[in-house]
Amino acid sequence: CETGTISEMLSTVIGQVCPSTAHLPVTVPALNARSWSPKKDYVYNRLRSGPLQLAASTVLLLDETKLEAGTLTEIGIRNVDALKSLSTL
Repeated sequence: CETGTISEMLSTVIGQVCPSTAHLPVTVPALNARSWSPKKDYVYNRLRSGPLQLAASTVLLLDETKLEAGTLTEIGIRNVDALKSLSTL
């Protein structure tokens, strides 16, 4: 089995056991693409959601199986910091 397939199968199994799950692939392009944390949009006066804005008791599965070496942008670095802060809660 490929590692991507294993992580998808694991996510499916966890989803059958837990009422709320989130499966996030962690890759350099995904980390650099947009903010993963909610962010205030002052132009439109609204909160822009991010993948890490989850309901209480949501099981978060971070899939690092396709993570390769690369360069993180400022956004990517902030996203890694957000993941780091989640791991210390």
